[in-house]
Amino acid sequence: MAEAGRRIRVACVLEATEGGTRRHLLDLFDGLDPERFELTAVVSIRPDGGFAADAEGLRSRGIRVEIVPMRRRPAPLADAVALFRLWRLFRRERFDIVHAHGSKGGLLGRLAARLAGVRRVYHTPHVYPFQWSAGPARGVFLAVERCLWRLSDRVIAVGPGQAGAALRFRVARKERLVTIPNGVDAARFARLATPEARASVRGELALADSDLAVGMVARLSPQKGCGHFLRAARLAAAQEPRARFLLIGSGPLEHHLRMTAEDLGIADRVRFLGHRPDAERLYAALDIFVLSSLWEGLPYVVLEAQASGLPVIASRIPGCEELITDGQTGFLVNLQDEAQIAARMVHLLQDPERRARMGLAARARVEKDFRLDRFLQLHASLYAGEL
Repeated sequence: MAEAGRRIRVACVLEATEGGTRRHLLDLFDGLDPERFELTAVVSIRPDGGFAADAEGLRSRGIRVEIVPMRRRPAPLADAVALFRLWRLFRRERFDIVHAHGSKGGLLGRLAARLAGVRRVYHTPHVYPFQWSAGPARGVFLAVERCLWRLSDRVIAVGPGQAGAALRFRVARKERLVTIPNGVDAARFARLATPEARASVRGELALADSDLAVGMVARLSPQKGCGHFLRAARLAAAQEPRARFLLIGSGPLEHHLRMTAEDLGIADRVRFLGHRPDAERLYAALDIFVLSSLWEGLPYVVLEAQASGLPVIASRIPGCEELITDGQTGFLVNLQDEAQIAARMVHLLQDPERRARMGLAARARVEKDFRLDRFLQLHASLYAGEL
């Protein structure tokens, strides 16, 4: 515990990443009381830019940023160098808490913190690597995590599904496990999804009044299952001529997915909007939201879509299962059953009253159970030693 009257000094460690993990960390830095907590970001900057703009933004607000290169894939020599640099930083700064995030940040951050004698070490896995890997690698990742979790005073699950997986796979014990769900500011997204905003954004995107927009915000990578989305879109397009499909995001599969849309004969019905820093505005243009991921922690894009008043069709996987009440706030689907995904799309597109009911129910669920202020309150209690 920190001395009375002194700010609690916390180092948050994260290898360069994108999407929900990045959002999670930025929410902590933006929202925690600087009078109570002195936060330091210990991050890696990829050659392609990665976290660079975020790091500069944090520095401009007076938040300390330490750059320690970390590679996401196994790299024994580079990992050893990163471990030494983290250990040296932690020994010098004597943080009260090291909070390690993700897989590589979790591995190196926890090891370095324990070697440096940090008194409290926390870990938020976001998604365990054994949850998405296969074959021998899965067994290796699981064995490593079963050893590493003992270095953590607290393991923080981003949702009940992840907490259940941690106990089931024996990578945490109940007495050290804390669940702090991700959260969003639902009121903010409601303000971005007014009828006036909808008309403006749809005009920017050249959507006709009669068009029905199905959208997904995602990195175009294998995790997000965008091929399933496109194949379901082909089936839905054949039944609903007004349907238009928007993929918002960029990534290594973009060219392949464009070719897939061509091969499926739906290139004229699919819009690739690329990376959009204003993606939060674009929910207003949509009629339904789809997430075809193979694995997730607790996806922010689903929370954002729901807070925007949209029904969501998503994979029946941990993370999405906690967010969607099947048949009430959206639909959970078997990712391999693309005909079912298409049928759910068509059903909602052709039933505006049910879309509206589901969207309102989804927003109410976010307002009740997945609030940003609650996310911040629980982290403040965690850092204060109350959880």
